[in-house]
Amino acid sequence: MKKEKYIHSGHRERMKERFLSSGFSAFNECEILEFILYQVQPRIDTKQIAYQLLEAFGDLQSVLNADYDALVKVKGIGRTSAEYLMYLKKLYLAYCDYKFENFCLRSVESRQVYFMKKLQYVTQDNTIMIACLNDRMRVIECKIIPANWQAVPELDLLEMIKALIPVHCNQIIIAIKRPNGILGFCTEEIQFAEKLREYFQPLKMKLIDLILFVRGQTLSLESDTRI
Repeated sequence: MKKEKYIHSGHRERMKERFLSSGFSAFNECEILEFILYQVQPRIDTKQIAYQLLEAFGDLQSVLNADYDALVKVKGIGRTSAEYLMYLKKLYLAYCDYKFENFCLRSVESRQVYFMKKLQYVTQDNTIMIACLNDRMRVIECKIIPANWQAVPELDLLEMIKALIPVHCNQIIIAIKRPNGILGFCTEEIQFAEKLREYFQPLKMKLIDLILFVRGQTLSLESDTRI
C-alpha cells in the first residue's frame, strides 16, 4: 500500500512539474481530467476515473458540458467531483466574459475568434448570439436571443428590439450556432441577414456581419473567411 502511494505521489509530482512548465499543452485529454480530479480526490488513482469519463461522454469538451446528474452516474464521480468539474467550466466562461469585455470587432478575424470562444461552450444547439457594439466597434454587451429553428433561424424581432434598446447600441453582429451541416451559408440564411438589415435601417441600427458557427469552426458572411 505504501509502495502504491509512493508511485502515485511521484507520478503526480511529475504531472505538476509538466503543468507548471507548459500548462495543459503537453497533456492529452485523459491526463487533463486525471490532473483535475486528483485536486479533489488526492488519495485515489484518478486515471481510471478519467478514462471512464471519456468513455461515457466521448471527449473533454463533452465532459465539461455534462450536467450534474449525468456526471454522478459515472463510477468514481461523487458530488464533490461533479461540482468541481462544473465549477471549472463556469470559471472559464466567467474568465472569457471578462477577457472579451470591451473587445474590438473591427476585423473579420476578431469577430470569428470572439464568437468561437463565446459559443464553443454554449450547450444549447441552434443558438443566436448578438454582440452589441459602440461607434468604435467595441463590444458593449453580448446577448443570446430566443429563436425558433427549422431550416433557418426565425427571430421574434419585437423581442430582439426590446432586448437591444436598453443597451443603446447602433451596430450589431449576429452569430448563428448550428449543430451540424456544412460550414457555409444557405440562401435562406443570406436572405435572413438582408431582412434584418432592412428591418434595422429605420431604427438607425446597422447589422455589420453575420457569423456562422458549426462544429467549432466559424465563417463570416461579409468576407466568406473561415476559421
